[in-house]
Amino acid sequence: MQIPVWAKLLSLFCLSVPGLVAAPRFTLTARRLPDHTLLTPVRINGAGPFVCTFDSGASRTLTLNAAIAAKAGLKPNGQGESAGEGPTVVADQRVLGATVVLGELSLPGRTVVLRPMEVGGQADCVMGTGVLDSFVVQIDYATPEIRLYDAADFRPGPNMTNVPVTYLNGHPVIPVRIALKAGNAIDAKFLVDTAIGQWPLALHKAFIDANDILQKTDKVVTPPFSGESSGKIALLATRTASLSVGPFNTNNDVAILFRTESAVALPWDGNIGSEFFRRFTLTLDYPGNRLFLEPNAELRQPPAPFDSSGLVVRGSPGAFRIGTVLPNSPADAAGLKKDDVILSIDGVPSAQLDIHQIRRKLYRATGICVIRVQRGDSEVSATIELKPAL
Repeated sequence: MQIPVWAKLLSLFCLSVPGLVAAPRFTLTARRLPDHTLLTPVRINGAGPFVCTFDSGASRTLTLNAAIAAKAGLKPNGQGESAGEGPTVVADQRVLGATVVLGELSLPGRTVVLRPMEVGGQADCVMGTGVLDSFVVQIDYATPEIRLYDAADFRPGPNMTNVPVTYLNGHPVIPVRIALKAGNAIDAKFLVDTAIGQWPLALHKAFIDANDILQKTDKVVTPPFSGESSGKIALLATRTASLSVGPFNTNNDVAILFRTESAVALPWDGNIGSEFFRRFTLTLDYPGNRLFLEPNAELRQPPAPFDSSGLVVRGSPGAFRIGTVLPNSPADAAGLKKDDVILSIDGVPSAQLDIHQIRRKLYRATGICVIRVQRGDSEVSATIELKPAL
């Protein structure tokens, strides 16, 4: 791509003024979901656009839903194996030597992994931010926008805080201090994982067991969901007393606790996600091995709410059903059953709701939620008296 003369002059001017950040080389469009994950459009070998989750935890990997790839005419020419947080390694097919296009940026010679996957109702694929590791990658949650800077041109702004980071094969890992109760802080190494949206923290089983986490928290509950990447994953949930990254602190955050070992040994203790990073402009300086946080207007917003119903909801608009009802939960008391088909919630038809809108209705701290379901040949209306589990 030919860079306009005005852009070159602006870049030279910015570099001549101390502390002034040069203009980005590329700016990628992004859409921020209600759980704070970002989606960006991607083309692969001319096919698409595909909507990808922008995932710093995926390193240099671009994984596309195999069914969507086949429908778009993308044919594999290689194979491999993939492992996630779960207990199994799975075989996959791959498109080798692919050309990946993001906006005006073209990246030839890339590998695209094709797998059966559930990446969310609004995404087709997951793209690791490390695919762009020749750039300084800046994620602006407030705009939202993804900006790519040439490493030689980038200068951190005056409000950016440099946070210690180690890049392990494209995975950014930062030091974090967490306390489950006041006064019992634990130091840990956490993967920066922008694909974790609703909850700020996920702690791995080995770290939990080594630090007696389950004995150091006031309350542990079963969450109304399970991890299913690379096999079923057992989970628990709690809240932290505090979470610290560099000089920044938050309180009362939800932490998801993995109770299933990963298929591979991971060199970090857990993941920290977009529920935390949404409070900042996050800059991943891959070439310079740096990471910067610049606070935005969301810095002091309250922590994410937790489920108040005990329902696991699965499916898509117009085809939502109840996957699980947690025992002794408000949904259990209301008489809802596994496999009930959801017709409406609070009078809104299922076809007019997405999963994020459903969660907002079920994660309220107080109130009632009226759910109408189809159960066999009958329609049943249930009123849930919402009560947060955490």
